[in-house]
Amino acid sequence: MDESGMRQNRQFKNCQFKFWYDFRGLTKTEFVFRREILHLQISAKDWFQVYLKQIIMYRVFILMVSLFLPVVFFGIVPPQETGLMGKISEALNVGDASKLATHFNTAVDLTIPGNDGLYSKKQAEQIVKAFWVAQPVQSFKMDHKGTSNDGSQYMIGTLKISTGKVFRVYILIKNGSSEGLIQQLQFEEE
Repeated sequence: MDESGMRQNRQFKNCQFKFWYDFRGLTKTEFVFRREILHLQISAKDWFQVYLKQIIMYRVFILMVSLFLPVVFFGIVPPQETGLMGKISEALNVGDASKLATHFNTAVDLTIPGNDGLYSKKQAEQIVKAFWVAQPVQSFKMDHKGTSNDGSQYMIGTLKISTGKVFRVYILIKNGSSEGLIQQLQFEEE
């Protein structure tokens, strides 16, 4: 095709577009604008489905944020122990001898560095209190708990003292009352 033929072809294409736009009675920008408006027009049923999807996505987002936001800000919090084991762990964690002594049996087999023997409830409380005054508790973590064949419960944990020492704590609980009472308490330095 020669140069004049290419020019005529180009003019024909321009003429087709111009004719098409003129036929519609719209300029190019008006056409694009109307095409966009027509594209956005949807039926009421479709609009309702889109609306429901948006509501569901919003609720899922709120649920995800409410579940994971506490984890981000506070870290993963271990579940708190309930019942007798939880009360004993709490008393050991804060270093409250009188709170711990409420769960002692009438006679307690107590093993603490410097004291080893069978003591009455009141004597055992005073020994534990003196031990914690000399070496304040920093934290307690329960490592293991269970139930033996005869129905008694046991708990093994780690007690950290403010001086940096770490003690292994063994507790034996006999079923003497509705919850049980501490029969044996041992603190062994690691």
